[in-house]
Amino acid sequence: MKVLIVSMLVLSLVACQKDSANPATPAQTGEVIAIVNDEPVTSDLLKAYLQANGITQTNEVTLNKALEGLIAEMAMAREAQKKKLPLTPEQLNTLQYLHVRAMAANAMSDYLKSHPLEEKDLRAEYNKIVKNTGGQEYHVHHLLFADEVEAQKLAADIKSGDITFAEAEKRYLAENSNRRNVGDLGWVNLSQLPKSFRKILPSMKPGEVYPQAVASKYGAHVVFLEDTRKLTAPPFDEVKAGIERSLRQKQLDKYRQLARAKARVAIKE
Repeated sequence: MKVLIVSMLVLSLVACQKDSANPATPAQTGEVIAIVNDEPVTSDLLKAYLQANGITQTNEVTLNKALEGLIAEMAMAREAQKKKLPLTPEQLNTLQYLHVRAMAANAMSDYLKSHPLEEKDLRAEYNKIVKNTGGQEYHVHHLLFADEVEAQKLAADIKSGDITFAEAEKRYLAENSNRRNVGDLGWVNLSQLPKSFRKILPSMKPGEVYPQAVASKYGAHVVFLEDTRKLTAPPFDEVKAGIERSLRQKQLDKYRQLARAKARVAIKE
């Protein structure tokens, strides 16, 4: 009998479980696979158990173990009901939040369905990305300072020949070994860099240090351009899926902002 149940579950787990709009009266969906104290255990309830416990495998051993775990929890829940043990305030708040989160997920899913992305949208974004890269890659090094005066002094010392950028970089990295994303950035395109970098790099020559400190939201930079090379954009079909995911995320971010703006909110002091 268990083999039949497991085979049925392997097939049914392909379907996506739907959230109930009312947490107090959960929908009894899916095939009944067991009865615990006259209460049905459905395939959809078992799917919810798997999801809640982070179980992704759907082989026979895993499903049998999960089913036994769910049955045990339902049996213990019945004992709690017999003793009329109330849910704690924390548990009630958790249930309320899970309901809120499920309904928010439904709202986002509905928004995406009503705002479908078309091929022209994806191609427009692809063309925008290609344009923003500038058709070129830059092998960039930079040293970051909190003090703009310190960065400007180092840039001036390099320009005057008192020290080379390689020497300055070696000393800087030794003194700031705990810092990340400094020194050699490798090959990058303009879209991957701060706005202030995008302004100066196209005018620089390989082997050149920018003569002034370059400000960004991170601090003040001494920028060295090691080399440049032509950037060939990947074919549209290779990056289409990634572009679609990115645009979907932008849609969701926009929807969150719109929903928040429309909500009547009063935060208590």
